[in-house]
Amino acid sequence: MNEALEHGSTVDHLLRDLRTQALCLGLRARDHFTLRRQPQPTEVGAAASLAHRREMLIVTARLAQVVLWVLNRGPSVRHDDDAELADWQADPLLLGNNMTGLPALTPEFDSLRQDSLALYHRVVRIDGQTTLH
Repeated sequence: MNEALEHGSTVDHLLRDLRTQALCLGLRARDHFTLRRQPQPTEVGAAASLAHRREMLIVTARLAQVVLWVLNRGPSVRHDDDAELADWQADPLLLGNNMTGLPALTPEFDSLRQDSLALYHRVVRIDGQTTLH
């Protein structure tokens, strides 16, 4: 994989693909979180409602970190000899898959949650395998 990432067009394609996936998931999240009625504490209990909202924030944070990672490693950064890559470290909270205390998720939210987790894990693997500059 390191040999493939040394070719600029392959790196650019990979970064575009990751950015596109993150932005598409971001649009799905926006639509889901603003258009869907979220469970209220009086319906599912305060702890379950809080856990659901926590998952919404985790999905959003994962996607924001992926977009920032891609932007930090984009062509303008790689081709600028003076540019330094910002330290990026995966957040253990965002790597988790803990469903404890969550109310039943809609299939759309569960899919969004799983897709954001898979994308985040993909970036963590890529970041751990090679430097893209």
